Amino acid sequence: MKSKTLLVAQREYIETVKTKTFLIGLALMPVFIGVSMFLPALFIQRSGPSEVRIDVLDRSGQVYASLEKQAADYSARPNVRPRIALRQVEPGSNATEDIQRDLERRVRAHEIFGCLIVPEGVVEGQGTTTYASSNLALNEAQANLERWLNNAVADVRMREKGLDPQLVASVRRPVAFETEALGKEGQKEKRQGEEAVLAPMFTSMAFVMLLFLGIMLVGQMCLNSVIEEKSNRIVEVVLASTSPGQFMTGKILGAGLMGLTLLAAWAGGAYAVAVWKGYARMVSLGNLGYLVLYFILGFMLFSSTFCAIGSVCNSVKEAQNLMGPLSLILVVPLMMIGPIARDPSGTLAVTMSYIPFWTPFVMMSRLAASPRPGIPEIVLSTAVLAAGTAFVFWAAGRIFRVGVLLYGKPPRLGEILRWIRRS
Repeated sequence: MKSKTLLVAQREYIETVKTKTFLIGLALMPVFIGVSMFLPALFIQRSGPSEVRIDVLDRSGQVYASLEKQAADYSARPNVRPRIALRQVEPGSNATEDIQRDLERRVRAHEIFGCLIVPEGVVEGQGTTTYASSNLALNEAQANLERWLNNAVADVRMREKGLDPQLVASVRRPVAFETEALGKEGQKEKRQGEEAVLAPMFTSMAFVMLLFLGIMLVGQMCLNSVIEEKSNRIVEVVLASTSPGQFMTGKILGAGLMGLTLLAAWAGGAYAVAVWKGYARMVSLGNLGYLVLYFILGFMLFSSTFCAIGSVCNSVKEAQNLMGPLSLILVVPLMMIGPIARDPSGTLAVTMSYIPFWTPFVMMSRLAASPRPGIPEIVLSTAVLAAGTAFVFWAAGRIFRVGVLLYGKPPRLGEILRWIRRS
């Protein structure tokens, strides 16, 4: 015969999992996360004009040809947006100020996207080049023009010194350079370019977000379930045949199984996408095991806290006031993902690893970064988390035992502390 705790857990799990809301959330949450991450980047990439026209007044008479060639080479590359079309403005007999005012008028009238004024002494390092546009947010044009101008001036200076620019370019040809992420003895992973920097950051973020969403969403379900059953007086019927401790434990176990279901679906889907896109090498399968471990301990810690909060509240509105401090605690490790991923062995990361409410998130971030924490540190931080979880679960049980049958005005903090101390 099943224990009463398992019966409560079974009921909690089955009654929730078979609902349409749970199934829709299971399927739509990854879609929502993917859309929120990639759609803005896609809009940024596709937004703006496909081509911009920039008029160039080259008072030096020495750099425009090089600028035009570089712009043409750049715009001929595939998938370039926006392409940059340059047009030379002849200085003629007009003063530079008159020509510049006319160009600025045309920019304001949107006849051209921007204008570039190159002074006479640019090669000698005299004067200041001016770029004007009505849309400086489209900084690709500004960055490219500055780089091309520096290249053009360098070519002129080399020729004046009797140097062949092509010969100098061959001498300055970059060397082959790659980065290796060293793991355990005999393990190394080659990374190139921005991947060497961004891979640990994004992998850490992915693991921490999976953990955060699993704990928060299912923990919130647990909180709402306790409040609903208390306000509907269902809890009184249940407690007629089971103890408050068995009831709370069963609800947490059932909600935990829901969380593991969500976690398995989301992590499996994320890993499948990583394999499809060729990023599977960035994900250690061993970290998926740690993800499950830290989810279980972290969920037990937070869900018991949620149950304790729900037991002393008569409505969701009352619970929101108590959830504020807990939400702030949860936000801190999310804010620290960047610094921890950049320095996973630093004082900040190591210290936060031994604070139970932060341990799951910080350790998952560190395990996904490089260098990874050693086995002794993993064992010690997990032991601290387990001890913290056991204490919070015990304290929440004391609160739940009294609060779940208490109606009316919510108790004060001092009264709740007396419940915990009471034998």
